[in-house]
Amino acid sequence: MDVCDCRCDDKVITGKYCDKNESQEDIKRAGDIIKDSEQCDVVPNTQKGVFRLWCRLRKIIKTICDVLQRMVCLQKKIKSLCVTLHCMKANILEANSITVKRNKDMIKKYKQKEPNTPNDKKGIYNEAKAIYEEQLKRLEKAKKRLEEMKNDPNKQEIDGIYISGDFDPSRAGSYDYYSKFSLATAKEGVDYVVGGIGFGQGNSPHKFQGSELAPGLTYTLRNVARTTSGKTVNVKITINEFYSRSDASSYYKTGLDGRYLQIYSSHGGISFDMYKIYKVKGTFDFTDDSGAPLNLMNVMVISDIDWLQSFWASFNNSQTVYSIPGDADIVKEGSYFKSTHDGAYEYEKSVPKGSMLMAGVATQINFEIIGGAPDATKQHGDDPDPSNWVMDFFGNNFKGETVDLHEPPKPIPPIEECDLMSCDFDCLGDN
Repeated sequence: MDVCDCRCDDKVITGKYCDKNESQEDIKRAGDIIKDSEQCDVVPNTQKGVFRLWCRLRKIIKTICDVLQRMVCLQKKIKSLCVTLHCMKANILEANSITVKRNKDMIKKYKQKEPNTPNDKKGIYNEAKAIYEEQLKRLEKAKKRLEEMKNDPNKQEIDGIYISGDFDPSRAGSYDYYSKFSLATAKEGVDYVVGGIGFGQGNSPHKFQGSELAPGLTYTLRNVARTTSGKTVNVKITINEFYSRSDASSYYKTGLDGRYLQIYSSHGGISFDMYKIYKVKGTFDFTDDSGAPLNLMNVMVISDIDWLQSFWASFNNSQTVYSIPGDADIVKEGSYFKSTHDGAYEYEKSVPKGSMLMAGVATQINFEIIGGAPDATKQHGDDPDPSNWVMDFFGNNFKGETVDLHEPPKPIPPIEECDLMSCDFDCLGDN
């Protein structure tokens, strides 16, 4: 008959249990039972002590097994976390590559050069940040200048565009005649051209004639200007319609043979040379190198408006702002600007004669040019032996102040990368 009715508690050891040292005390008591037994109690007490000891060892073994199971689970979670961290690092590397490209582009656009430390993302960021801080100072000064212009009692304000100043009669015969003018706009999302729009180096003139001369023809000029934010300006010219006199076949000695429209540059700007054509309607569309529209603040002095020629131009994001010298021999009739001079002027040499200041904000400018009065149906001075006539736009002719209020892009700091351990590990061996 079993003299020991020993029932083991199969609960695992907890931290609280360990704090009280209960397992150690139970093992000690098991030994004390045997040690302190009388001769007649040795056998039953030994049985009791061994069972007590067995119970504690069983509890310890069960606890060890439980710990191992928990460690296996923990190891799996650590591996999962490790893989997640590796994935996060890959995302960080990708994000940093985008950030570095953005900051590099900012340096290239504003400084027209490569970064000083092209392989150091932190150095690239610091260089871009210095440019940003420099641009913020420029913007603060520009905002103060805009407020000064708003408070100028002699300023004009048309559709969010401010113009102040006046002509300089002492500079007649030069585009400096307009150098005392200042222009600014409170409109947002505007880019500003450095020096004005030209024909662009590397672009070739093109003469459209024969079957190539058809409504809807287009011609693109690349790199015609650069904005103050470093964007390249390209312009697509579309000739929507052109007109020749209805009796051209019988009126001209050679009919419409030789009729042409040429896009070229005569004095730095974009010029149209026309033969046996008395009116042209077209558009200028401005884009950057990615093809995205550029909303430009265009300020230009148009000169050599003579021989009773007429034109109009409309900006798609503002009204047309203009100023005409009193002795320019130009009047405004409806939307048209018309020459009242039945003779020739010579570009800059004739300023203010045949010249005017025009400005507006646009991604697209629509225009119409006429070789005579606004209601003309033929070129002014047309003859059976006709001559060509020319109209110019743009050119680096405005010598006054254009307040640059563009918002600079903010550089992005790179994300710090941490060293990662290998996820290929097994702390528990076969377990």
